[in-house]
Amino acid sequence: MIVFAGIRPDQIDILITNCSIFCPTPSLASMLINKFKFRRDIQSYNLGGMGCSIGVVAIGLVRDMLQVCLACSLVSQNPRVLLTGHSGDYT
Repeated sequence: MIVFAGIRPDQIDILITNCSIFCPTPSLASMLINKFKFRRDIQSYNLGGMGCSIGVVAIGLVRDMLQVCLACSLVSQNPRVLLTGHSGDYT
C-alpha cells in the first residue's frame, strides 16, 4: 500500500492500526513498524476490540491529529483477523 502511493516508510509520521475484534500482542502497529522499518520516532496508535465503530474512531483520531500538526499519516484498517475461516462449502 505504501509502495503504490509512492511513500517511503521513513516519510510516515503517524501510524494508526485498527482491528474491530482482535487485540494481538505484540500490537499490529509494532509489527508493521518492525517489518517495514518505520522511523524510531513514529507516533503509533493501536486500536482494537471496539467492534464496527473502530474505523470511524481511527479516522476521527487521525483527523484530530492532523489539525494539530501537518504530518504524513497512515491508517491500516483490518476489519477481521481470525484464526478460522470458511471453505465456501455450504452442503
